Amino acid sequence: MTESSPALLADQLERAAVTRYARGDLDGAARRLEVLLEMQPERAEVWTLLGVCHRRQRQRNQALRAFRRAVQADPDDMHALLQLGEMLCSSSRPVEGIPLLRAVFEKTRVEGKAPEAQPELARRAGATLEAIQMTLRKWADTQREGAPS
Repeated sequence: MTESSPALLADQLERAAVTRYARGDLDGAARRLEVLLEMQPERAEVWTLLGVCHRRQRQRNQALRAFRRAVQADPDDMHALLQLGEMLCSSSRPVEGIPLLRAVFEKTRVEGKAPEAQPELARRAGATLEAIQMTLRKWADTQREGAPS
């Protein structure tokens, strides 16, 4: 074995995981990502992909754990922050998720560009924040309608 064997194995695991993910084999992708993360636990993008696999399988706790690890590994990874923010909001934890979504929106949006011309992460964070705001407005309206006069 050469010194580069661990790096080659890591590359092979990553390629295999991405291929399986693309084919829709989320279990197979997740297993390979977990092995890769045992070798390279500092890889935020790998933690994020593992979180996406778990999220798509509706495994909320595992997805949250993976997204948190991704953000710990790289607090400036906007994709990881977006995923964690969305996951927290969809897990009835908007107090934790909304600030993350706002941070992604503010850091990725381009001043002066139309909404449809914004980078994908800014559009996605903005759309999620807007959906939350609309839901809160509807909830407030129903509360006012049901309140005694």
